[in-house]
Amino acid sequence: MSSTKIYLADAGSTDGTPEIASSYGKWLDIDVIPGGLPSVGRNAGASRACTPYVLFIDADIELLDQTLIRRTMELAKRRDLHCVTTNIVCPGGSRWDRMLYQGNNFMQQLSRLYKPFSTGMFMLFDKAQFDALGGFHEQALYAEDYLLSQ
Repeated sequence: MSSTKIYLADAGSTDGTPEIASSYGKWLDIDVIPGGLPSVGRNAGASRACTPYVLFIDADIELLDQTLIRRTMELAKRRDLHCVTTNIVCPGGSRWDRMLYQGNNFMQQLSRLYKPFSTGMFMLFDKAQFDALGGFHEQALYAEDYLLSQ
């Protein structure tokens, strides 16, 4: 991963996220950039990317499978997909949290049959398609990921 550029869009967080991320600079190529609303920060990072794919991951996501990113990119290439997401689990959450995530995962799978959507917690996008769509809607206060993946 040391050759992979990571842009962390910070909206003025007070929890030390930029400092924590920067502390991994020995192993990862990280730039902390100004953020704002999620869509503004995501677009700012994507505009700097010069790769075939851009991956958006929320700051509170933990990747339990170390092969997930590689497998996601392989799937996107093999099937010529413009956007790929994954199921989300909440192992530390309440029973209600787990049920809500399972419901979201189920609906996301069903959406493939009619009108696919993706959640931005983990969203790999074909950079050319992302740019052609104009990126995330920057005035959207929420669901910018859903709006873009439509």
